[in-house]
Amino acid sequence: MNLPFKRILCSTDFSEPSYAGVEAAISLAKLFDSELFIVHVVSPIPIVPGSFAPAGSYLPKILEELENSAKTSLQKLVQERIPVDLSPKTMVTTGTPAMEIVRSAVKIDADVIVIATHGQSGWKKFISGSVTERVVRLSDRPVLTIHAPGKEIEKED
Repeated sequence: MNLPFKRILCSTDFSEPSYAGVEAAISLAKLFDSELFIVHVVSPIPIVPGSFAPAGSYLPKILEELENSAKTSLQKLVQERIPVDLSPKTMVTTGTPAMEIVRSAVKIDADVIVIATHGQSGWKKFISGSVTERVVRLSDRPVLTIHAPGKEIEKED
């Protein structure tokens, strides 16, 4: 029997909403006995003209620290949320999140990308755009979008 998803790529930004995508990827990996890859993208840091340091002099060190922090966070995520028998592979890349997620999928030859939506709307979405939306548009592979659970609406007394 040829199962449809042999390699699953899931992205996370370590926010609670992104963990909904991780949970869905775990379920798919168990169901199809798939390889699971978890990717985090470190966004580039804009250089501000007129800063005290020569432009970019600290950038490599800062990026290295961000990447090391992301690797540590991925290890913690794997230990706390992913069953040991899945043995996920982790990846940290640097760049524009949507582009790097799609590139990572191509690199590992993923059969599907799993990504959570954060439910941004209004000006936040206008300013930052939607990484999930861009991944869907850029990817040549299926993208499973998972709507992260929102805050519960409390009934007023």
